Amino acid sequence: IVIMAHLIYDKGRVKYMDLVVTNERGTSTVQLEDVVFFEAFGDDCFCVMGDKKYKIKMKLYDTESFAPSGFVRINKSYVVNVFKIITLTPQVNSKLKIRMKNQEVLFVNRSYLKHFKLYLKKGEYKQ
Repeated sequence: IVIMAHLIYDKGRVKYMDLVVTNERGTSTVQLEDVVFFEAFGDDCFCVMGDKKYKIKMKLYDTESFAPSGFVRINKSYVVNVFKIITLTPQVNSKLKIRMKNQEVLFVNRSYLKHFKLYLKKGEYKQ
């Protein structure tokens, strides 16, 4: 499966609206807003949409460029869609527990916590 982003420009600023997913059956377009999170595992990166997981040809740090669309890094392995977060629960060890719409439980690592909170506070993302 190969994944690429369609670029849409607004006032000179790049906005990512949808992704082109290619697999053995052909090519289709999925909405970026349907992505719950991106996950890195070893040398591979995956796009998770609900209960579906697609291997993609991007590095996790490349998915951070989707920040204007609501994506933020929470630890070394995950970039999440803030519009797919159901609950945020503080933990005693300076971490933050996140429950996503697909019921996955993820944690904001304390080294990413300040950036995560600032990202949510600024609200410079659009759905």
